[in-house]
Amino acid sequence: HPLLALEQLMSQCAELMELRPLCESACGRLTALAAHVEAAERADASLGARLDALIERLEGFVERGTRGNIVSRLTDVHRLHALYELNLALDAAFRASNALHVDAGRDWKAQWQQATDFAEQRLKSAVLDRTLLRRELEGSDERQREALALVKFAAENLVHHGDEADGQTEFRTSRVQLLKKVFRLLLSVVNVEVPVIPDWFISPNDVAPLKTVITSDASADVRPGEWLPLANTVIVKQFSTQQHGTSADAPLPERDARVDDETWALVSAMCSLDPETRPSIATVVASLKAMAESARAQSRSDAARASRVVGRDAASLNAPASPPGYADYRRSFMRSRQGSLSDSKSASSDSSSVLFKSEQPPPRAADTVSVVTLHQKWLGIKINSIGTKIVVSKFLRAASGAMGEIETSGTVQLGDVIYAVNNQTVRGMDRHRIGAFIQSTPRPLALSFKREHGLLDDCFRFNGLRLEEHWRDRGSVVPLPGALDRVFGPPTGAFSLELWFSLADAADSFLGGILLGAQDVSVDDSSWAYVHKQLVVVDPQGNLCCSLLSSEAPLLVARELTPNIWYQLVVTFKADERQLSVYLDGELRHTATDCSLFQQWERLPYVNVGSGCISGISPAKPTPDFAGWYGFNGLVHDLKVWRSLLGDIEVHQLFRGASDCVDIPSYSLRRDFRKKALQSVQLPERVRASRPQHVVAQVY
Repeated sequence: HPLLALEQLMSQCAELMELRPLCESACGRLTALAAHVEAAERADASLGARLDALIERLEGFVERGTRGNIVSRLTDVHRLHALYELNLALDAAFRASNALHVDAGRDWKAQWQQATDFAEQRLKSAVLDRTLLRRELEGSDERQREALALVKFAAENLVHHGDEADGQTEFRTSRVQLLKKVFRLLLSVVNVEVPVIPDWFISPNDVAPLKTVITSDASADVRPGEWLPLANTVIVKQFSTQQHGTSADAPLPERDARVDDETWALVSAMCSLDPETRPSIATVVASLKAMAESARAQSRSDAARASRVVGRDAASLNAPASPPGYADYRRSFMRSRQGSLSDSKSASSDSSSVLFKSEQPPPRAADTVSVVTLHQKWLGIKINSIGTKIVVSKFLRAASGAMGEIETSGTVQLGDVIYAVNNQTVRGMDRHRIGAFIQSTPRPLALSFKREHGLLDDCFRFNGLRLEEHWRDRGSVVPLPGALDRVFGPPTGAFSLELWFSLADAADSFLGGILLGAQDVSVDDSSWAYVHKQLVVVDPQGNLCCSLLSSEAPLLVARELTPNIWYQLVVTFKADERQLSVYLDGELRHTATDCSLFQQWERLPYVNVGSGCISGISPAKPTPDFAGWYGFNGLVHDLKVWRSLLGDIEVHQLFRGASDCVDIPSYSLRRDFRKKALQSVQLPERVRASRPQHVVAQVY
């Protein structure tokens, strides 16, 4: 019985030690869901199957968590991610069963950071207890060496392939440092001589604090990635004695053709079978520093040589490959563009037609650079990735409410790029390596920031439909200037629609909402809209649907969209060909032939972005008995409308962020938005966020 199984699981959660609060919270949510399903008069069979699958996932997690010692708990880098995904699945299950009102743990994301901090403190307490560590590692030398290999492997995995889930960044960063500390403690517990490490090689940074005092300035902080990109495949003889045996005299792997003579000579000496011939730590560090400096000098020389290349278009080098036939298409387009521009000088302008206009892009503002000197270890910021750039995503406050040194300086804004530490560039490092590098560098420390004006862009943030009925309203809306036939044209013509949007997963609101709606009354009117249509809508399960045709059933474009990701939706229609095409992220998803627009196309005088009416048997309703305004919860970067048909190449160009071969739209939300006082609804908030081309939608 599900409730009995969950009762047993709750008692077993106490054995998970540092993860006990997180596991008990998930088990409590599952119990509430099971009780709701059992109390329902007619339980859905699919919901029961989903409940059983969730219980099996939690059982498997508890079973794995109660096995093994402290080393296995430290090296299982997917444990937190598994719990995070389980809670996300529970969110979806509560929404599917319309049981959000019984979910006492729906605000789990707000408490996630506190719970992970607690887990980290428990791990640290266990790690620093050498008696406990020795007791858990009692056994053969083989087992001890295996523990060394596992911890080392986990540390490198977290640095290079760390989990990117929200709410786990700080835990992951500090976890790397924790694993490094455990590694050194393990060395002392099993009494391994440095640098003689059985079966595998470790970097000088790992062993230096044990036997030899090395200055911790930036010049001595040499990482393996700076002197040998192939460290994992060439340096490490054996990661695990279980996989490769326990022999300490295993031969070196074959030399890779890309490894130079100097590097291979050092590797061979450090892994020598004769301990007397192995170089000392001081010799290794000196060699690594010399090799790193040689590599940096070579990089500077290459950069200077590249900067002397004349006539090279950097933008074209970095742009993605164009689709087949694009060059011919561009040449023909430019010829037609020149002809239309020459004709437009003598032709009278018509407000109902769209002529290609020559628009010069605004001059780009110069990048702003600021330097902040830090004296404290606590940074007071969260960092995130935008493409290859590491930016400030949030300012943190101390328990007393005090600001950090970076925010106090007043020269750093959200979205600023971290590009140097003590004048040493951090370009190419991921956010975990940058965080570890900053924390390990002694104070005072000079942290350099750059404000790149092309990195962020304005977008519209819409408020969604609240879960609590008492607080529900029509949300934030942008009314379009006119009826459907005025904005998109008559049903006998042609039009194209492009919409960039991102879902927000707020704890107090339904997922999704109506992105583009039309009705027979104004959104600012208190009366009910008897005729309404959801042109573009995302239902509470994240399914994207379009409804523009005369058929009753909406067109399903994509299932279970991911929050905080930018999506591009393009819809094209041409009445002459009786064809409608739908694209998602530049790819054709659906084509309807022998079709026509819905009959009320000319009867809906009001069109709006961000909300709309929904009722009846529509499958996209937030709850089965809902009838009202279903506001969209998320971001909209832009909505563009053309009274012409966009082709595949033009859609592909728009998805890449280019528009050199696309006519100017007749309407653009970003270009034509005008603030207008509304009585019953609010306008969306304009915020700064990462551009759609960066995929992840992050507000700054």
